[in-house]
Amino acid sequence: AVVSTQSTGEPVAEEPVAEEPVAQEHVGDFPSYLTDEEKSNWGEISTALALLETDPAIAKEQFDVLSATLRNSYAVMYGGARASQLLMATNPREERNAIQAFRGLVNHGKKLPAEIRTPALKSCAELLIGSGRTRMAVSTLQKNMNFVETQPDLVITMVEALVSADDSAGALALAQKQESLTLPLKIAMAKAHRSEYGTSTDISQLTSAVDLLAGIADKARVVVDLLGDCLTRLGRNEEAMAVYSDAVERGLIPSVYQRPNTLVSGLKAEPVWSDYPLPDISLSEEEKTMIVDNVVYKGLFSGVDASLEREGVWGYYDLATQGSFLEQECEAVPGICDKIDAAKFGDFDRVYVSLLYPKSATWPHVAPDNTKLNIIMPIFGAPSLRIASTTLVLGEETVVIDPSFEMDLTNTSDDPAVLLVVSVAHPGTA
Repeated sequence: AVVSTQSTGEPVAEEPVAEEPVAQEHVGDFPSYLTDEEKSNWGEISTALALLETDPAIAKEQFDVLSATLRNSYAVMYGGARASQLLMATNPREERNAIQAFRGLVNHGKKLPAEIRTPALKSCAELLIGSGRTRMAVSTLQKNMNFVETQPDLVITMVEALVSADDSAGALALAQKQESLTLPLKIAMAKAHRSEYGTSTDISQLTSAVDLLAGIADKARVVVDLLGDCLTRLGRNEEAMAVYSDAVERGLIPSVYQRPNTLVSGLKAEPVWSDYPLPDISLSEEEKTMIVDNVVYKGLFSGVDASLEREGVWGYYDLATQGSFLEQECEAVPGICDKIDAAKFGDFDRVYVSLLYPKSATWPHVAPDNTKLNIIMPIFGAPSLRIASTTLVLGEETVVIDPSFEMDLTNTSDDPAVLLVVSVAHPGTA
């Protein structure tokens, strides 16, 4: 725990006048790093800390009040930052507040007690990585490296930050310096080995990852996903299926193919939907050619996570995100966004152009949750889509899939393959 949340009883202001100071009544109950001023307000601080687990919004309000009088309290600073981090679950806009609060806190450096400095650095780095600022996460930890190297949890965070920043060699060098190879460190090292394989295509990196993970007796979900993926990339598909089958038996995943990180129960689970009510939309050959010319050949697309590229190039070009069309991006393909909007796809989340270069293929992958369906409209080429145990040729017909099932794309032709994808809410979530 970061700080004790043990209550001191009634607030100081409501207690009758005592013969001894409040601080003396609670000897042993305070974290050792508290200042005298913090000790005198520990009732309010500990109450707010306890609320982090049950009502972070109220906790945030209380920490805001406390910060007005306890401006230099590291416990209050941490509590406010942590409250913002927890509120991100219901309000993504709190991410910015959380990052700013934690960055401000860790800038105090050596002045921070270890009990606060460790979780603050960990949260700060994880938030930065989650927001795509991996280099900043690495830089933040490097500035505190003398301290980081003394804290096993922060060493693991640093290894994962280096992997996210495409420095798998640095991640492995740091991990291999550690005297104790704990389970979390094994997992972080396996991720680093897999990432290094993506950079060097050295098969021994995947073998090293498998060796680290295979010996773990009680394989948690993260181990199952990582080990199964590494075995698949090694071509040891039967062993990968055995790992997934064992996970199904232990109730970690619903099936060997449907493996989202978050599974909403009760939703229809079918890799390919044949009964989804498609809206009336068709694109002319001229419009399809225009999409290819304007997006592909003008190089407007961005690369998908390189770790998912088995060979060649896989890219995308967003036309809409979070249910809203992107005005500038839509201007590159005149009329297409208007046509999609008029088709009334319902509760759509994202619209994008997916591109697979000639002789390109992806590694198997799954969506993070099962709350979306992908409506795929072929634009150019005829790539193959393998989803679960079914393989489809994406030629002319629109198909609807559940991306929470394992899938991969392959384009064996000498021309690029281009798809228009509309991500919509699973009907069961309505």
